[in-house]
Amino acid sequence: MRYSAILPCFAFKLAAVASAQHTFVARDTGTGLTSLKLNGPASIPAEWTTSPLNPALASFSIETAGFEEYLGNATYPNTLSINLFNNLKERALVAPEIRIGGITADSTFWNSNQDVALYNYIDDTGALRNTTLGPQFWNSVKLLPEGTKIVVTLAEAAWAGLGSRVVSRFEIGNEPDQYSLDFDAQNYTAIWEPWSVNISQALDISYPEFQVGATAIDPLWPYNTSQADAQFDCVSALAAGANDGHTVTTCSEHTYQYSVCDPTRAAVATLTNLVNHTRLAEYLDLWQPRIHAVPITARPDGFVIGEFNSVSCSGKDNVSNTFGQAIWLLDTTLYAASINVSRQALC
Repeated sequence: MRYSAILPCFAFKLAAVASAQHTFVARDTGTGLTSLKLNGPASIPAEWTTSPLNPALASFSIETAGFEEYLGNATYPNTLSINLFNNLKERALVAPEIRIGGITADSTFWNSNQDVALYNYIDDTGALRNTTLGPQFWNSVKLLPEGTKIVVTLAEAAWAGLGSRVVSRFEIGNEPDQYSLDFDAQNYTAIWEPWSVNISQALDISYPEFQVGATAIDPLWPYNTSQADAQFDCVSALAAGANDGHTVTTCSEHTYQYSVCDPTRAAVATLTNLVNHTRLAEYLDLWQPRIHAVPITARPDGFVIGEFNSVSCSGKDNVSNTFGQAIWLLDTTLYAASINVSRQALC
C-alpha cells in the first residue's frame, strides 16, 4: 500500500496543469522569447472529455478477516496504516474510500454479544473457515481519517454502528460470478434486486445505497459477440433490472491483470510484462464498452474497480513486491481514470 501514497498528489498536480491556460513561460536565453502561446480549440471536444476526477480515485479494499491487522484497535492502533491514510487525505483533500470485503466477507457473521472486535476461526489444518465481528469492530473502523467513506456487506450492523455519514455503499456478496450457483445476469438480478430493496426498506433508506456486481471474470473480446453479451457482470445485471428498485449507486468489477492461480497464467506473470504499458492499456480497454454503458443505467461516475492488484492468488515474488509494481500501480490508476473509472480499490 505504501506506493499508492503518491497517487492523489500526482493526480492533483495533473488536474492543476489541465486547468491552466495554454501559455508556457520559457527562460530568457538572450533571444527575447519569454513565453510561447499555443493555438487550440476554445473548448475541449466532447469525445475527448471524461467525467470529473473523483478525489477518492486511489482507494483501498481490505479483507474483512485482516482488517484489524491493518488498522489495529482502540487500545493498539496500527499507526503505520493510520498515518498512510492520513497522508493520502492530506494530499487528495479527501480520504480514500475503504471497502471492507474480499473473499472472507462471504464467510463473515455478526454477533452483537461478542466482546472482541474480530474473531477468525482457523481449523486444525490452518485454514480460515469464517470470521465473526462484534460491536467493537466499528471502533477499529473509526480509527480511519475523519470523513472516510466505507463500502461494506453487513448492512444492518454497519448502519447501526457507523451511520450514513460513514457508510457510502453496501455490497451483497463478493465475486458472485465465482459462486457454485451458476449465476447469469437474470437469475442473479432476480435475487439481488429484491434483497437491495428489502434491506433499504428495513433500514429506512430512501436513496440509492448499493454497489452492484463485484464480479471477477475479465470481459471477453471482441465485445460485440453473443458470448460476450451473455457474460454476467455489473452492466449486464443493470440491463437485467438490478436497478429497478432505484437502489444502485455504483457498478463494480474486479481486475487482476495477472494471476498465479494456475500454471498457464503464472507463466506470463513476469516483471517484464507487468511494466509494459501497452499490455496494461490493452487489458483495461477490455472494460471500455461496459464503462460507456454504465451512464445509461446509473450515474455518470458510477463505474468503479472495487478490487484490484497486479497478480491474484496472493501475488508473485519478484513481481508484485518490486519497484516495477509501484510504476504499474501509478500507470494503472491514471490510465483507468482516463477511461472514466471513478474509483479503484487496491487490495
